[in-house]
Amino acid sequence: MTQILRIVFQLSWWLGLLNIAAAVVVKVLHAEERVTVAGRTFFLIAATFFLCVLATREMQKAQTTQ
Repeated sequence: MTQILRIVFQLSWWLGLLNIAAAVVVKVLHAEERVTVAGRTFFLIAATFFLCVLATREMQKAQTTQ
């Protein structure tokens, strides 16, 4: 279970960073009309991934204290 939680933690972290980078690129290049995705959508998805990171870390802590 620890292995799975570590994978979920790292995957969520990297996907969150990737979405932040995508949002910045879309905003800087003013590409919202061309890609038909608003930059804020990428920020919302990144926030969701980072919330997943926090929840996974808490699950890891709870597992080690038992």
